Amino acid sequence: MSAMPPSPIPPLGPTSAAAMPAPRSRTKAVDPLRVLRQWMWVLIALFVLGVALGTGLWAMLHQQAPRFTSEATFRVVPSAASVWDPEIGGMGDIGRGDVIERFMQSEVQRIQSEEVVRGAIRRPEVRETKWIQRFIDDQGGLNVGRAHERLIERNMRVGIVRGTMLFSVRISTREKDDAQRILNAIRAEYDQRIRNETTRQYTTLRGTFTNELRRWQTDLAQAHAELRRFVVDEDLASLESRYSEASISYQRLAEQHVELEMALDRMREAYQMQRDQLERGEYEAGPETLAQIEMRPGIENLNERTRQLRLQRDRLLGRGFDENHQRIHDIDQHLLAIEAEKEREIRRMIREYQAARVDGTANMIQTVRGQLDALEPKIVEATRRLADMNERLSRYRELEERVEYTRTRRDFVEEKLAEIRLMGDRPDMLPVQAQMGPTSPELTFPQIRIIVPGVTLLLLAIGGGLIFLREMLDQRLRGPADLSLLGDAELLGVVPDAREDRAGTGRIEGAVEQDPAGLIAEAFRQVRSAVLSKMDRRGYKTLMIVGPQAGSGASAVAQNLAASLAFNGRKVLVIDADFRRPVQHQLAGVGNDKGLIDCLKGQASLADVVVALNGDGLSVLPTGQARQAAPELLESVRFRTLLSEAEREYDVILIDAPPALLAADAQLLARHLDAMAVVVRADRDKRGMVDRMIRQLDGQRADVLGLVLNGVRPSAGGYFRRSYREFYRYRALQASEAPGTGKGRTPAAPARQLETEAATVGSGSNDEPHDGRG
Repeated sequence: MSAMPPSPIPPLGPTSAAAMPAPRSRTKAVDPLRVLRQWMWVLIALFVLGVALGTGLWAMLHQQAPRFTSEATFRVVPSAASVWDPEIGGMGDIGRGDVIERFMQSEVQRIQSEEVVRGAIRRPEVRETKWIQRFIDDQGGLNVGRAHERLIERNMRVGIVRGTMLFSVRISTREKDDAQRILNAIRAEYDQRIRNETTRQYTTLRGTFTNELRRWQTDLAQAHAELRRFVVDEDLASLESRYSEASISYQRLAEQHVELEMALDRMREAYQMQRDQLERGEYEAGPETLAQIEMRPGIENLNERTRQLRLQRDRLLGRGFDENHQRIHDIDQHLLAIEAEKEREIRRMIREYQAARVDGTANMIQTVRGQLDALEPKIVEATRRLADMNERLSRYRELEERVEYTRTRRDFVEEKLAEIRLMGDRPDMLPVQAQMGPTSPELTFPQIRIIVPGVTLLLLAIGGGLIFLREMLDQRLRGPADLSLLGDAELLGVVPDAREDRAGTGRIEGAVEQDPAGLIAEAFRQVRSAVLSKMDRRGYKTLMIVGPQAGSGASAVAQNLAASLAFNGRKVLVIDADFRRPVQHQLAGVGNDKGLIDCLKGQASLADVVVALNGDGLSVLPTGQARQAAPELLESVRFRTLLSEAEREYDVILIDAPPALLAADAQLLARHLDAMAVVVRADRDKRGMVDRMIRQLDGQRADVLGLVLNGVRPSAGGYFRRSYREFYRYRALQASEAPGTGKGRTPAAPARQLETEAATVGSGSNDEPHDGRG
């Protein structure tokens, strides 16, 4: 890299620095299966607690406040109801369903009315119940009003059975036998009142229909008498004959009038057209007119003169005269003059003919008008006679219709009256009948099948709701799915918690070198594949590893990623740029007397301070004694020169940077480097913090390759746990294979061989990017 300021490198994807970030929700999507697996034992405990509480509540209520219920069902009889709507007004069956529904609602109100309920309370069977004893005073008097209010408010329920013509009455009491006794009393009281009212209604209805029948009989007699008088007075047979003659006469006059009107219209049109032609000087004549003109004396004389001149011309030509001879020429001139004169005469005669035709048309118009005027009085008289006869016939038809309508209504009332008499004598005349008697009292409260599941579901709903609310409001990044809330941030890989590696040391530091075929090394191998895929494609060499805050594990990720890159055959340099808390020298096990700060101050060269760790091409550049060094040295010319020299010597340069949200060093470094990878600590770093950090670093020269999710712990039964279990099973199978089969390795195999074999575990390829979900 030259000492000049580096040119900007276009990013791999669209940068967000040019636009404001889209607002994001404070809640995140929750995987229900993951949450249920994670909190399974809490939900099981809530379920057991709910069952216990529900059972205890049921037992207490069963002992202290039981409710026994007896039920009776009543049916509305449509046949009886139809008689109460006798259709005198001609309504037919319109709205019959609505009528029955309203009737059922009225009966529901009637059965719990004050008259029915108080009448039932006064019956002897109710006075013997334990329920009524609480409403009897010390003198033995019954407080009927209080008993009625309590029965309606707490003990009695009435409702329509949906989709049927039934309604039910339920009585609930604490004492088992009281419910059926009270319901029997209510049923008897309601039945008695229905019978009395039905009998009264049938009696009233019969009287009403009898009066109605008399009225229609009187109207029918009057209609017959009026019809007979009209037939005699108007001589109906002769009236119909006269009407027929008048109709025929009127029809003839009307047709004649129409024909004259049409002829007059045609003549007017012809007259107007002839006048227009005459005024414009357009003289036209047909073949017949021209033939007549040719026969007139003046035209015949001109024709004869023309014939004589043509004969004379032909004789001269026969005698040898030339066409140009003077005599021939004089004859031709004479012929032209005669033709012109004939043309003028013909046009004059045509003009006279057209003028005469116009006058003739005008005379015809006057004649037709006279005929129409003479026809008008005749049509008026015929119309009057026809209207008079039509009015008389209409009056006759009205009288006939009145007689027929009156007879129909009389017959209808007679039929309904007969039906009312028959139905009044039937035993099932009551509009409401008992469908099912009061049932034996049953325990309806408390119901164990309702209380126990209800309490259990309530506890589960409250507990589950709080659990899901906690998960939705949790701002921590816990897994790859949470990274989708960061917008365009791409996942480079997932590094599990070191404690998940049962074969490892429980620490992430040095995990790749200590166990190249282990779980942690496999995770870094996948991160390496994703990083190399992006860097090799753009020709990047410098990569900054940075986290949002201290404890994200950026230094350990940088050290393990460097080791994985070295195993891959790359020559790697790790530069520790964290002047305040340098750790790379500790991870590498080297001293920190000299380092990066000495190069930036010009006190040492790169070769003097770089420490080669092993023969695999991995080197480290510690910070040196730089706790008091100014971060501005990272944007100096010497630093750019140092990077340029390192790029010529090494394939990949990893820079361990301080936390981006705690120090400005990362932003200074981002101006000179090619790319950066953000390390996020699972279950610790919040997405708002990571989002703010990415927006601060985005738009610099360094391209944000993506995020490395560090320290991920699998949930119970989740995908990661199953993936780890399969990895251990595969590794155990590989280690158990006998030496010499070509499939296993000896315990003393070098790290390079372990790297080659372990690369087959997981994705199956070192260079393929991994989505971090396994």
